[in-house]
Amino acid sequence: QCILPQSPTTPERFLSNPYYGKGFCEPDQYKVAINRCEDGFAFCELALEMLKDLVNELQRCSESLLNYKKFSYDKSFRHVKKAKEFEKAFKEVQKPWVEVLNKISEAKLAYHRTSGKLHRARRAEDITSCDVSTTDEEKKKEKRKNIYEKLINDMESKRSAYQVEMFKILGRADDFERKRLEHFKLTFTALQQATSIENDARRTEMFEKFQRAISKHNADSDIEVFNKNYGCETRTKWPVFEDVEQ
Repeated sequence: QCILPQSPTTPERFLSNPYYGKGFCEPDQYKVAINRCEDGFAFCELALEMLKDLVNELQRCSESLLNYKKFSYDKSFRHVKKAKEFEKAFKEVQKPWVEVLNKISEAKLAYHRTSGKLHRARRAEDITSCDVSTTDEEKKKEKRKNIYEKLINDMESKRSAYQVEMFKILGRADDFERKRLEHFKLTFTALQQATSIENDARRTEMFEKFQRAISKHNADSDIEVFNKNYGCETRTKWPVFEDVEQ
């Protein structure tokens, strides 16, 4: 333990301790304070050993993620290359499809406008009871309807191939993301296992003892116990005049 729990001092603990039971000001008794300082260093070493496995695992996880980032997300000055690669592939497949959609949109608008114009002309004819010639508009409507329908049919014939190509690129993006998720899962599972004490009886016992010691620890109390047994509250045996017995 790095911090000893505070408890009443027991004689058994000091049976082999050459400093116990003497006054601090007696010769060489100051060494108990030196030993305390050296013990503090030893406890620090012990604490470092306790954390060594965790630090090593954290370092391994960090290096693993750095390497994954380096080789999977190679980055240029302005963008992530892998993302740019997927974007370029999607755009190449979608470019002709967008052209088809734009043509359909234009044909639809032209057809609907002509239909609306013809509808208004017929309404005017009904209201005025006049014979308004709508033959040209009807022909124009039919022509634009045919163009619109042809573009829709053309789109339908290309839709399946377009979807296949788009989903093919998406599949590559899915595979890339799947590898990332699996790598992260392995990395953080290893990290969780390194920090978990539930499956390691030795770590559980060590953690519980350490937790109890920390909860009870008080720096002032620790120094008080030390001074009571070794320091300023001890009784030093001062030399006194001793006459010669006759």
